[in-house]
Amino acid sequence: MALFIQLIGQHGVGKSFFARKLAEVKNGVVLSFSKDVYRLAALVKGREIDKREKQDRELLRLIGTAWGRESREISEEVQRVLENHKPKEWGTPDIWARIFVSNCRSLPATVSIVNDDTRFLNELEISMATLGFIPVLVACREETRQKRLKERGDMHDPSDTDHLSEEIANFLSVSALSHPHLPVIWNDTASSKPLTPWIFEWNEFRSTAEQSDSNLNLAEQLDWTPARAEALVAVLKAQLDPQPEAISMNRVSDLNVIKNRDVSDQRAVVDELVRRFGGMPDGIEAVLAEVPKDELVDLSVEAPEQAIRYALLAMIAADIASIPYQEGAAFHMEGLKELASSYDLSPKKIVYLMKYAGEWMCRLETLEKNLGIM
Repeated sequence: MALFIQLIGQHGVGKSFFARKLAEVKNGVVLSFSKDVYRLAALVKGREIDKREKQDRELLRLIGTAWGRESREISEEVQRVLENHKPKEWGTPDIWARIFVSNCRSLPATVSIVNDDTRFLNELEISMATLGFIPVLVACREETRQKRLKERGDMHDPSDTDHLSEEIANFLSVSALSHPHLPVIWNDTASSKPLTPWIFEWNEFRSTAEQSDSNLNLAEQLDWTPARAEALVAVLKAQLDPQPEAISMNRVSDLNVIKNRDVSDQRAVVDELVRRFGGMPDGIEAVLAEVPKDELVDLSVEAPEQAIRYALLAMIAADIASIPYQEGAAFHMEGLKELASSYDLSPKKIVYLMKYAGEWMCRLETLEKNLGIM
């Protein structure tokens, strides 16, 4: 029987590659939410779309969001071409998700389907609820992802933006490495793989999919249940539409207490901060862009003390950066300066650590297990 798998992840982690491989294993097909967006964009351009071209990427966004989801006014030239190809779902947030479901149902019931471009929460919810798709994150270390993008000459990295289409992938690429939100395929070296039961090496996941004779059987093998699906949606809704939380300005003065705790207590602090501030606060990217190359931290360091220190620093910094000023929410640079002074590091270097907080969390978790602390 057919399998239904949707791959989620940042640009350059290997989603499309694994989608093709999984489709080959099960004699299935790769089907995307954006299939009809590309088709319509090609009609406008009169040629195939090349995502390396900025104008083509902008046209895909225009058709997918402004025209398709929001029915906003667009240029007369583009509107004229699209008018004769307007889907009945046009102008609704679920337009591409509903078309995706229709495309899936048009295939024989025995055909396995792998999706490699789930980006919006409604796409995830609708595909899970109507067809039973199993979401799987594809992840790797940030340095590995950037190296792959550079090697293939890909200068456009949508994961660097705050666009709504990248929020889920960016959040899960950090949070799902330390929290069992969904199954994960680790597309990196075996030695760097986090030691958690929901994270699989590629060969392990492929074998599981190959041996599964139904979508239900695959779900059982991955321990994927309706309860986990509901929990994932709840987490993402909370992340994408967070409720403001009252935070005491005195938290900065607690640093001396936090930094003197032993490893097990540090872990408790880290867990709490991750729970409350899983995403990057506003303003991080702007500060990160100013970090001099010679101030970047060597991520190959394996010393337990440094790994624990850096993971803790990143989480504390995320906490401090989220403290609002009295006159409104703002990036709390003063708190980062105090933290930097306490640890003899520049504020910019600590912001850099925040960028790699997920990776350091994995290092911390692995080291604690190896040291028998947990």
